[in-house]
Amino acid sequence: MSPPDDAQPLALEITLFTFKEGLLARAAHDLQLHVERVEARLCSGNRLAIKVDPLSIQVDGAVVHGEVHADILSAANRREIQHTLQETVLKVASYPMLRFDGKFEESSSFVEVHGTLELCGVQQTLTTRAHAKEGALFAEFEIRPSAFGIQPFRALMGAIRVQDRVVVKIRAVRPSLNSASASARCPP
Repeated sequence: MSPPDDAQPLALEITLFTFKEGLLARAAHDLQLHVERVEARLCSGNRLAIKVDPLSIQVDGAVVHGEVHADILSAANRREIQHTLQETVLKVASYPMLRFDGKFEESSSFVEVHGTLELCGVQQTLTTRAHAKEGALFAEFEIRPSAFGIQPFRALMGAIRVQDRVVVKIRAVRPSLNSASASARCPP
């Protein structure tokens, strides 16, 4: 069966937050990251298909008292964090794509999204709600990396650790009905 060609591109901005813990947590940083390459499609039957290139996850900076500080981390710190994320945590050589396939249901006050998130070859059910604000849809949810077989990062024999939770914030901008790209395709 060939994929339907009724897809509409969906512009997504994905921001990720990680959190430190442990005896020496004061020496570490909570982090904000963002995804630079994401492909999202709205498909017939209220289907949603999202692909994220894990190599495009970039470190924005350290989060201190709710504010991102890009200047706290050196270029070497950023490279080390990205290398660890790509090679040790997400294992991009073996798992070059993160995927979400699901459906969405619209109500008058929110959009409920439910489907399957695949991360490091492991699939887990994910359900979240997006709320409209300022012409876009906003969703926020947490994932537990250990549910996908990912061990939380540890340093100094566990005295510094990353919590087993990642907060994901998504901003989605819907296309107009005439904006579907001729090259956009939905998965079968």
